[in-house]
Amino acid sequence: MNVNLNVNQDRNTFFGGNLFQNGNQMTVQERMAQKRQLYVKQAGKMVKDADAAERKIDKSIDDARNQVKETVELLGEYHKKIGEADDKLAQAKEEFKVEDDSQEQKDLEILLKVQRQGTGLGESLTKEEMQRYEEIKGQTTDYQKAALDLYKERDHYTKQVGKAELKIQAINQAIRQIKIDRPASQVMLDAQRNKEDLMEAASKEIQGMLIEDAKDKIDEKAEEIQEAAEKREEKKEELEERLEAVKEDKEESEEAVESAAESAKEAAKQIIDSDALNTSVDEEVKKKLEELQKQLEELKGIVVDTSV
Repeated sequence: MNVNLNVNQDRNTFFGGNLFQNGNQMTVQERMAQKRQLYVKQAGKMVKDADAAERKIDKSIDDARNQVKETVELLGEYHKKIGEADDKLAQAKEEFKVEDDSQEQKDLEILLKVQRQGTGLGESLTKEEMQRYEEIKGQTTDYQKAALDLYKERDHYTKQVGKAELKIQAINQAIRQIKIDRPASQVMLDAQRNKEDLMEAASKEIQGMLIEDAKDKIDEKAEEIQEAAEKREEKKEELEERLEAVKEDKEESEEAVESAAESAKEAAKQIIDSDALNTSVDEEVKKKLEELQKQLEELKGIVVDTSV
C-alpha cells in the first residue's frame, strides 16, 4: 500500500494518541498519519539518544587519553627526579672520597636494606649482614647519612613511577576494552537497527488499521444488503397478498355471475313453460328478461376487468 511504502522510504518513528479530534472521531487516514508521526518522533529520539551516548563514550575515551598523557608527563618528571638523585649520590661519593669496594660503601648497602624494609623495595638481610648491622648501628658516617637521605628521595620517586606506569596500563586496557565492546559506530548501528524494527512495527500496525477499516466497511455494506433484501422480501409478501385478494375477488365475482345466470335461466324456463301467461304478461316478462340479460353482461364485464 502507499502508506506502507511511504513509511519504508522515510525510514523515520509511538504509540497511543488521541483518536478524537475537535470532538469528532478521526478518520483512518488521520489516525494513520498521527500514528506514523509518533513513530517517526520516537525513532528520531532513539537515534538522538544513541548519538549522545556514543559522543559520551568518545568523550570518556578522550578523557582517558588525556589522563594517560598527563601521567606520562608526570612519569617524565619522576624519572628526572630519580636521575637528579643518582647524580647527587655520585657527587656525594666523590666528595667524601668513598670507593665502591670500601667498607663504608658496603656498610651503606646494609643500612639501605634496613631503611627499605616495609617499603616493598628492600631485600632481606643475610645472617652475616645482620651481624654487621648490629656492629655499625648508631655509628652512621656523614656520607652514609647523606646517601640514605638521597636514597629515600630516590625510592619515593621510584614508587611514583611504578604507580604511574600501572595507571597508564590500566587506562590503556580500559580504552582497548571499550573498543572491543563497541566497535566504531556500533551504538549508531544498533540505534539504526532499532529504528528500522520500530518502523517495521509501525508499518504492520498501519496495515492492521487499514484491514480493520476495510472489515468495518464490508460489515456495513453487508448490513445494507441484508436490510435491502429484507425490504424486498416484505414487498414481495405484500404483492402476493394483494394478488391473493384479487384472486379471491375474482372467484367471488364469477360465482355471483354464475348464480345470477342460473337464476335467469330458471326464471325464463318457468315463464316459457307457463301456459297461464297472457300477451301483456309476455311483454312484461320479455322486458324483465332483457334487463336481466343486460345485468348479466355487466357482471361478466366486471369479472373481466377484475382479472385484468
